[in-house]
Formats: sequence, structure tokens, C-alpha cells
Amino acid sequence: MIIINSFYPQQFEHPQLGPIIGRKRNEHVVQFRIIPYGHVAARFRHATLVSELPPKQRTFTEHGHACPQNEQCMEPFGGPIPGNEKREYDEFFSLDLTIITPGSALKFGNTHKVPVMVYVHGGGFTVGAQYGGPNGPRRRSGKPQRLAFQCVQKFISGFGGDINRITALGESAPSSSLAFHLSYNVPLFDRAILQSGTASAVSPKPLANKDEEYQALLKFCGISVDDPQRLEKLIAVPTDKIVEAATSINKAAFSPLADKSFFPIIPNYLNHAKIISDCSWIAAIVTGDVVFEGCLFAHSIVDVRPEVFYQHVENALGVENANRVLEVYEISRNMNENLFWARLCTLCGDAMFSGKTMSLSAHQFQRG
Repeated sequence: MIIINSFYPQQFEHPQLGPIIGRKRNEHVVQFRIIPYGHVAARFRHATLVSELPPKQRTFTEHGHACPQNEQCMEPFGGPIPGNEKREYDEFFSLDLTIITPGSALKFGNTHKVPVMVYVHGGGFTVGAQYGGPNGPRRRSGKPQRLAFQCVQKFISGFGGDINRITALGESAPSSSLAFHLSYNVPLFDRAILQSGTASAVSPKPLANKDEEYQALLKFCGISVDDPQRLEKLIAVPTDKIVEAATSINKAAFSPLADKSFFPIIPNYLNHAKIISDCSWIAAIVTGDVVFEGCLFAHSIVDVRPEVFYQHVENALGVENANRVLEVYEISRNMNENLFWARLCTLCGDAMFSGKTMSLSAHQFQRG
């Protein structure tokens, strides 16, 4: 048997997809990389579900393209994973799955189906790739994610998976995405593990907000909002310029649109827990929390000073309520700035993630 880059090529006959080649790292595990699940015909078009593999694409042993994005600084995390230092980007060919399965599940005649775990990787809706980064792959949220789950439902049985035992797992942004999917009236998975992210963490925004973001994008790209050819010109803008706009425009452009076709009931802070509890097609939900996810805000608050923040909270909540909140986090006006930033990160994390997760957990517990 030929060994390539420390793995054995493993050929397998999928009952629907036909002959494919994956990576056999040992006697027990086979990995298939870049299995496409969606096709993007053009920029800004909705992706469509892949029904068959491209005729010439039969080898799935290497990583594919990542969605275009700004390069992440990897030094604080010890650098990129060895062998994954360089990424290739493509906005049309980045909708794919990595499928890891027991080798025994691929044996001819095997009838024992194994449970399926679909891990939706993090990255704050904006960064990451299917390889080489601490934030994991960047999966476009919303409808393309639904295509991924539909692809799993359609093809995972051929890889030895049990289509009636699919668990979805997400942490942070992907947890919010899974919570969004739970408001949908079509089953996508059977169980969910939501870690540190709810549907109210990044609530869907009305069309008026999205129109403001669209106009800001046009302006950034040098296109007049009154130009009758504005959409055609935006489609022709180089990919790098669109990526630059995503981080330069001071808008929460990664938040979803409050689209009734996607959200029968628009989730918000007051109703998100009830929406999930009322989901009729989910069998079980596990909720969890990341201890210090507020560190994500560190770069945004580095210039905030304790006395200024304290005064701002007093103005917003009143003196009595401000004192109650800030005492819990041991924040004072004249404290050490390094301690202040750490505690402010904790407060931000609780407000954005932990508090909402606890609210969801409490509601689930009360509902039994």
C-alpha cells in the first residue's frame, strides 16, 4: 500500500456518490475532506444543494478553499498548525464538509449505523477556515448552513451514519446559528449542544438596518447609492475589497436579516428561550458556557478607562444600580487598569453570552 504524507489513500464506494478516495490515518479512522454540499452560481446568489459530485472530483484527501476573509494573527495562539500555514480562498468553492468516520462503518455489507456529530466551527461569523486556525472554519451562516445539514441527512447514511441520530454542536457564533435553526419548522438534526451562544446574542435585524449596511458597503466601494447599475458594479468589485469592507465598515453586518421565510418567529432576548423550548422536532438540547468568552472584546476595550466606564454605567443605570452591578465585578473608578480590562471582559462576556445562556438553561429546566 502506498503511503502519502503519513496517510493511506482509502477508496470507498458510496452508494449515492460513487467511488471516492479519503485519508486512512490508521486502522480505525477514515477522513474525507472537501465533500461539497452547496453550489454558489454567482456572488450574492443563494447556494443550492449539491445532488452529486463533480465528475472529475473523486479524491478527498486534502483541504480545499476557505471563504475569503482577513488573515488571522496566529502568533498569540502559537502559530498555525504545522502543514496548514497557507490558505487558499474562493468565494464560490468554500461550501464543503469534512467527514470523519470509523473504518468499520465503510465495510461492504455493514448494517450497523453509528451516531453522527455535526460540529459547526466558530469564528464570530467572520473568520476561520476548515483548517489551521483556533477559531475553526468559517461556515457561512443561515441558508448555506441549512444546506450542509440537508446534505448530511441525504448522504451520511452512505458513510455509515444514522440519519435518525444526528447531533449538532456549536460554540459561540455557531451556537447562535444552531439556535436560529431551532426556530425553523423543518427538522435539520435530532439533538443540539449549544455552548455560549443563543439566538439573542446576535439578534436578527430588520430590513431597514440591512439597507443601511448595504448603502455603507456601496459607499466604501465607491459606488453611488443612486446608481441604477449599483448592484452590477458591486458584483464586479474585487473580492479583496469586499473582505476589506467587512472589517472597515462599522456595522454589525454579520447579524442575520429578520426574514420571515427563515424565522417564522423573529428571536430576541425576551422570546428566544421559549422558541427553542417550543421546537417540536428536537429531541434533546444541552446548553453550556465558555468561562471567559469576553476576551473576544479585549481589542475593543483596550482604550477604555475605569473612571470613564464607571461614569457611563452610572449615567445608563443610575447610581444605585450601577453600584450594584459594578460591585459584583469588583470594578472601581481608580483601580489598576490591567485588572479593570480583565474584569470588563468578564462583564462583557456575561452580558453577551453567559447571561443569555443561563436564561435559556433556566427556561429549559423549568419546562422539564
